[in-house]
Amino acid sequence: MLYFIGLMPPLPLRAKIQEMKMDFKENYDSSHALNSPPHITLIPPFRITDEPTAKELLQNFANEHSSFEVELKDFSHFGKRVIFIDVVESQFLNKLHQGLKKVMSNHSLVFEYASQPKPYHPHLTLAFKDLSNENFRRAWAIYNTQSYNASFETKELVLFKHYQQKWHIDGKFEFGKG
Repeated sequence: MLYFIGLMPPLPLRAKIQEMKMDFKENYDSSHALNSPPHITLIPPFRITDEPTAKELLQNFANEHSSFEVELKDFSHFGKRVIFIDVVESQFLNKLHQGLKKVMSNHSLVFEYASQPKPYHPHLTLAFKDLSNENFRRAWAIYNTQSYNASFETKELVLFKHYQQKWHIDGKFEFGKG
């Protein structure tokens, strides 16, 4: 089984982001992003050898952190295959990402994760993988001209598990007082 760790916006905002994902399905023939709930990835897909221990480690990690504000601003893209809502750079988000990487590397018997040398760029994906070059150009011509602003308080880490060809919530780990 594959897992990843992320943050999810609260339900009202998730519903609005889900509508944007549906726009990509209906107007740009790109539905792959609908295989997971709207989220910001902290740690990309990895494997777990001992799920109960992994969940205990994640809860212990979450207990050491406080909730914080996440700000979403405008749209951006990676190459010509990914369009996303950008996340404003945050020391809290970077600290969370780095801390999780450290926990996972310190517990390599529980987490099978190869840290990637790419810089961390938090974002909320709207379309990827199945977005053709032509549909990318059409969609980007519209989304590039729009502004977007939203923010939310993040209160928990979310563990996602891949099964039945979709990502499902497998655990939530509420932040403590830091």
